[in-house]
Amino acid sequence: MTRILYVMHISWGWIKQRPQFIAEEMARYCQVDVLYRKSNRRIENINPVINDGNLSVKGFRNWPFERIQFVPCSISHQINKVIWRSKGIDLNSYDYIWITDPVLWWTIKGHFVQGKTKLIYDCMDDLLAFPYMDAYPKFKHFNEKREQELIKDADYVLCSAKALEEKLVMRYNIQRIYHIINNAITDNIMHYSEIIEDIDIPSYSLVYIGTISEWFDFENTLKVLDEYPKLKIILYGPKRLPEIPTHDRLIFRGPTPHENILAIMKKSMGLIMPFKVNDLIESVNPVKLYEYIYSGKPVLATRYGETLPFEKYINLYSSLEEYKHFVNGCLNNTHKISAKEMKEFAIQNTWKNRVCQIKETIGIYE
Repeated sequence: MTRILYVMHISWGWIKQRPQFIAEEMARYCQVDVLYRKSNRRIENINPVINDGNLSVKGFRNWPFERIQFVPCSISHQINKVIWRSKGIDLNSYDYIWITDPVLWWTIKGHFVQGKTKLIYDCMDDLLAFPYMDAYPKFKHFNEKREQELIKDADYVLCSAKALEEKLVMRYNIQRIYHIINNAITDNIMHYSEIIEDIDIPSYSLVYIGTISEWFDFENTLKVLDEYPKLKIILYGPKRLPEIPTHDRLIFRGPTPHENILAIMKKSMGLIMPFKVNDLIESVNPVKLYEYIYSGKPVLATRYGETLPFEKYINLYSSLEEYKHFVNGCLNNTHKISAKEMKEFAIQNTWKNRVCQIKETIGIYE
């Protein structure tokens, strides 16, 4: 059986994203050993250990030396190399090493025979565009150099969005083959319960599900709340900003288990993804839109390159007036997009289908 070492930069118990979905689906066909960078957040079950058939999941410590500004990153991260070696992992025993973060690649670089073991870089975001990078300029530069090396060294470079591929080509001018593997929904969503009694979604509620960070369009969201006294907006997901703006009808409920999302979506009046378009967002092929569309509910998202292909099934906005037009349609039940067509589109875009595409790309045949 094909063996994959899947090294990921987010903790397994953090909000479920592309790495978790792909690792779980690949484990249907291969032995997948996931090693994830542990989180320091004090959240229950954020750093689990899992052994489930072909899937093995455990965490490792990778110290955040980017915060030590007076020491060069290359010296600081030598300690992470030592920590990694102490685990005694035989990298040469794997057919593929899957990397989601260039710094993690630098940590293990040179400890396996490349060519015999194939290297995959799965670029799911524009890492250099995350807001925290600007606070640590040395670390940002270190990441940029490591990503450049990784793109040169990798046998396969996967990108979650066409815009992300274009950004990498512009940044590094490395002429090679990039493979676009868009995000998707999990097949399991079809088995999630549509009714969970203890989930309370008030009438006239729009719902957002996902990470809440600097890119959330609170400015227009608060304006529509002021415009429509009946409207409530409920936020589910972890927050990555100090405070969420205060409004008596803006309700933050924190993270929720993924198996709850269908019931939450079904109880809502509509679903929103109001983002401010920046360098990071421009490169995001949004997982949540596939999930939103599956629910058959009215959907609003910011208009940018990666949301345009969804336009047949959702409402896009670039202005406050378009945001308000969507809210009017929800409150008056005038949205006419076919729920049946929405669901059919979503079912065509599952992680099972994406992993079939990956297997063909990297040469795994049953």
